[in-house]
Amino acid sequence: MRPSRAVAEAMAAAAFVTVTAASLPAQTPGSARAPGSNGSVDCIDLSRVTGPEITQQGTILYRQNAVRSWRAVTGGRCPGLRWDVRLAVFPFQGQRLCRGDRFQILYPQSSVPGAMCRFQGFVPVDRAPAR
Repeated sequence: MRPSRAVAEAMAAAAFVTVTAASLPAQTPGSARAPGSNGSVDCIDLSRVTGPEITQQGTILYRQNAVRSWRAVTGGRCPGLRWDVRLAVFPFQGQRLCRGDRFQILYPQSSVPGAMCRFQGFVPVDRAPAR
């Protein structure tokens, strides 16, 4: 039997609170492949995140839980990426979003789609747990 999403998120949050940087495994939960020097990974598991959310600065975030989010690295330039657009994401590997997967910008109240861009990886963004 599979645990509910709320239970799974609570378990994941508890795991991140107790993990120290020195004890991080080669593969971070919710990600695939060994992290880079900045903790970046090539893939994230779409069943464990919500999003995408685009910030005021044009950063794409996928939230894993209350503590961890993943910032999408888009490499080069992605014209038209702003907080008020939506994204059509085209994952190549089913439930995983990976380096090289494409997304297209969709402008509000327009039938003409915007630029097609690629993900270049995902960097973890951790918040301090609430006390």
